[in-house]
Amino acid sequence: MWLSRTLSKGETPGDFAAEAGVVTIGGGTPSVMLSGEVRDMEVLSCGGVFWLPEVGDEVVALSTPEGKRFLAFSSGEAPKGLAEGEIFLKTKNAGIHLKAGGGIELFGDVSVFGRLRVDGIDVGRALASLGISSGEGE
Repeated sequence: MWLSRTLSKGETPGDFAAEAGVVTIGGGTPSVMLSGEVRDMEVLSCGGVFWLPEVGDEVVALSTPEGKRFLAFSSGEAPKGLAEGEIFLKTKNAGIHLKAGGGIELFGDVSVFGRLRVDGIDVGRALASLGISSGEGE
């Protein structure tokens, strides 16, 4: 928002800074040890992606020319086997791998809320027609 407003006024934004640090207090308004500890940082994420950093995460903080700081990225190595154009969303115990060829791999326990369709077939109804409970109401 700030950048959009600044650019729409024809102003040129000043220098931005980036600093690597470690999360010392996790959650929605984390604290990060940069050159000193910065508390209650705002977390920036892509649209539709929400992230709550946890203690020990290695992160990158951005600073505006006015001195406002945002927690923007988590650092780390890409998972083995991740190819160009692919996305891997992960936590410590779960992951979703969106593959460039159109495949999706899920890691961890999977729960489906709503109807599950495979190639257009409602799996719950197909199981029910065979006398197998789909787990509804359990």
